[in-house]
Amino acid sequence: MRDRRPALLAGLPLLLLATGCNLLSPPPGGNVPHPTGSEVVVRIEWTGGFVPYEYLFTSLPRFTLLGDGRVLVEGPQIELYPGPALPNIQVRRVTEEGVQSILFRIAETELFDQDRSYTGAAQFVADANTTVFTVTADDRTVVVDVYALGIATPDSVPAGFPAEELAAHQALLQLEADLMNLDAWLPADDWADTAWQSYQAEALLLLVADVTELPPVDPGFSSDPLPWPGTTPPTALGDPSDVHDFRCGVVSGAEADTWLVALAEANELTRWSYDGRLYRVTPRPLLPDEPLTCAWPEG
Repeated sequence: MRDRRPALLAGLPLLLLATGCNLLSPPPGGNVPHPTGSEVVVRIEWTGGFVPYEYLFTSLPRFTLLGDGRVLVEGPQIELYPGPALPNIQVRRVTEEGVQSILFRIAETELFDQDRSYTGAAQFVADANTTVFTVTADDRTVVVDVYALGIATPDSVPAGFPAEELAAHQALLQLEADLMNLDAWLPADDWADTAWQSYQAEALLLLVADVTELPPVDPGFSSDPLPWPGTTPPTALGDPSDVHDFRCGVVSGAEADTWLVALAEANELTRWSYDGRLYRVTPRPLLPDEPLTCAWPEG
């Protein structure tokens, strides 16, 4: 096993090394302890911003590292309109050494010793999203979030941008880029799988809206509706929203398999027919750590 401790220590503040307060400080000769199985070790996700309410349900984390080494990212989408009904989620497993490489890369930013929130960019841009980095290791979780990540780069810094946040923006932007492109720097023997594969979800979150009285979203690309799959009718799936005209439910097991087959033949504009009514369905594959529930977001 390669010893990455010198590389880790080189990137850590002396004060943290002296006090032992750093999140990712391994024991002598050992690895950084972290969750196992399907629990999240590292996650990057976007929150907020001026987006449709449905997006709050269906957006996926940009990067997820699970305790068993699985890495899940949203891969490139086919350049076709209308696009596929399902997102292109890719999965690949790293070894324990790969997990340690990722954790050590995060430690080198020197930003994950405690929770941090960078909001200075709110002075310059409105309705942007917030990038949230969550790391669980050493028996605790640290969350670092930054508003409008990317607005401040070495080549473009808004006048008056807080100097104390500029370095953090640059470090976190580079960290996000590195984690989204592990193939560019992670050693080959840190990978347990030889290639990325399509993620096969075991459960789906479905947003369902009755659109019988509405015209097609894009009449130029309308097509015949597909029959409603599964055994649960749209009027009984999950629960209705108190403020929006749709229902949210989760399907798993055999019913999820039925939906996955049907969605493979659908696109983002497909409408579904049931008992003389038409429905729009927005699917979102659930990741291995996510509960089989609809959490109603604020908005």
